This record gives sequence, C-alpha cells and structure tokens, in this order.
Amino acid sequence: SVNAQAVVTNLYAPSGLHRRTLKVTVEPHGPMVDTVAALEQALGGIPHYPHRKPEVVTHSFDMGGVVLELRWWALGWRHGRAANFLAVRLTQTVLNRRGVPLLGPHGATTPRSVPIVLPEGAVPDILDRIGLPGEWAGELRESMILRRAAPGEGVIRAGDLGESLFMVMQGSLQVVRVDERTDPYTGLYWDVLAELRPGDWFGEGSLLTGAVRSATVVATSPCELVELPKAAFEKCVQRNPQVVERLVDLMESRSRRMNEAPKTDSRREEWLAQIKNWFRL
Repeated sequence: SVNAQAVVTNLYAPSGLHRRTLKVTVEPHGPMVDTVAALEQALGGIPHYPHRKPEVVTHSFDMGGVVLELRWWALGWRHGRAANFLAVRLTQTVLNRRGVPLLGPHGATTPRSVPIVLPEGAVPDILDRIGLPGEWAGELRESMILRRAAPGEGVIRAGDLGESLFMVMQGSLQVVRVDERTDPYTGLYWDVLAELRPGDWFGEGSLLTGAVRSATVVATSPCELVELPKAAFEKCVQRNPQVVERLVDLMESRSRRMNEAPKTDSRREEWLAQIKNWFRL
C-alpha cells in the first residue's frame, strides 16, 4: 500500500530536512541575471518553507558554458525525489521559453518558444474587470508583459518583493501555503487557499502598496498571464488621482474573495494612505 511504502522509503537517508541540488550548463548570454531570477521564481512551485526558498547561483564554468546550481530543501526522501523531478522539468521549461540553450558533450540544444499574442480588445477587458478606466488601454498595452507558466511552476512567492499585478488569460493556478505532513509520506505539501481561473487577478497588494507578496501562487495547468508592472501603471494614476478610491475597492474585492477580515473604515483608510504614498500622490 502507499502508506506501507511511505514507511519504508522514509527509512532511507536522507530522511529529514535536507538540501538538494541540480546543476545545468547553459550557453553564455547577456541577461544571465534575468535567467537566474526566472529560474528561482519557477522553482517557487516546489513546496518549501518561507525561510528556505529555492535559489539559483552561478556555480562554475564547463564546456564553454556557465554552470548554474539550483538549490532547494526537501523533507524526507520521497519529497526530495518528487521535488527533483519537478526541478528538472521546470528548468527545461524556463530555459526553453527564454531561448537559452543547454550545453552538453554534443553541443547546444535548440530552444523552441512560441510567442503569446494578446487578442484585440483584451486590454480594455482586463481594465474593466479590475475596475479601471478603459481609456488607459492604449498606454498600458505597450507596457503589459505576456507570460507563460507550466504546471507546478511558481509565479510569485510569499515574502518576495513585487510591483506588479497578474491577470489570468488561460489556465488555472492556486494560491498556496506550505504544509508539513506525514500522510501518505513525510514531506512538504501545498495547502490550497484559493483557485484562480481565467479572468481572475492576483498580486494587486504589491502593485498598489509596495508590500511584499502575501502568498505563493503556483500554476496547475499550462497558463498564459498578463503582467501589469507599476512603472507604466504609475503614470496613469498620477494623471488621474481620483481613481485611488477604485484601487481601494480592488483591494477590498481581493480581501472578500480570500475570506479575510471583514471590511472596516480604519482598514480602508490605511489602504488609501498606503496607495497615495506608494504612488506619490
């Protein structure tokens, strides 16, 4: 049975909390720091403690390329094995998506990436869903970032800095927090707080107030996302400061969906002050 197998496999070393590593050799390229950041973000899909986030470092050089070492913590042998498989898949997915070839004895791989095309009329629809003026569409369209996420890939991580909001165009994601369990075997698992579907958004707290990410979001199916960064959003807000009340409504909408504390006047005033300060209004 699964439980019997769990008892046996947890007897193997390493059985407690331990660090796992994976090394990959990639072709040298300009935005290496961006590739490292993208890999770290994706590995956030591996269940982990907030104080032990997966990380990626430049380790050494080999075969004319750069060796990247991926590091994460696992609890128990089975969790470590599952996390290793996920790390390998996410690494291949992210490098291919970014057009970064892997290097090996027989040369470089050939990355294949299909661009995402934002449908006509999508930007006004996005703004309408989050309660913002449709006339912002022309300016914001040029600044929106189209992203993909594979199943199991982390999109944002709790505790990270962030200045953007994400809208789900296709696929499904989960808002999660880590949970340590022993059934069916000892390991770290994701406890699901909320489901996200096309038309849903997340990350508005960081976009609107500069707060660190309050939750981790992981893709559960192939996803297409639109990211709205603060840099473009800020110009529109500064020209239309009266929209601040709508932004507070956006914060309250998320709070209700996440079943957080009930609405209070003091909390609304606090959010209003944070937003004005963040956007220098």
